[in-house]
Amino acid sequence: KHRKKARNIIAVLIWYGTLLLFLFFIIGLLYYNIYQYFSKISWNVFVNMVSTTIQDILNLIPFININSFESISSSMIQSLMKLPGIIGKILIAFLISIYLLMDWDYYLKNIRRWRHELLSEKTNHYLNAITRETKNNLFAYLKGQSLDALIMSVLLSLGLWIIQVPLGIPIGITAGIGNLIPYAGP
Repeated sequence: KHRKKARNIIAVLIWYGTLLLFLFFIIGLLYYNIYQYFSKISWNVFVNMVSTTIQDILNLIPFININSFESISSSMIQSLMKLPGIIGKILIAFLISIYLLMDWDYYLKNIRRWRHELLSEKTNHYLNAITRETKNNLFAYLKGQSLDALIMSVLLSLGLWIIQVPLGIPIGITAGIGNLIPYAGP
């Protein structure tokens, strides 16, 4: 019994350790590419380029006035102010998931016990079959989506790197991960 709990703890730590290493790798890669791109240009040139681009866009679209642009920018600032709350919720979900995964077997055992006490054998057999089929379909879908995102990240990053697009690798990775979101990603 103690070995099984230790295995669960080790498995959860390995899973989250691998996930954190992967995230640090991606963030490091993004940071390196963005730093490399911005180190080649001066800050004044970049600010002038952005302000010129914004001014050109505002001049090309006559129905956008400065007031609507200011309201859009203020709503963007308000959205950024919500970022710490979102990060806090992600951290809480992360910690809860660790505790749930460590005691997963205990929770499943209790759910099965309650289900067998409350429902008939035929209903339990039917629920087991449905649960098994749902789990298999869900895992197959998630594996397919993950593989699709990985392939798209690699191909897009490689293609953008070959044609020497600035920040091509981070754009490719972001587009590949965004490919997980139906309709919005592609």
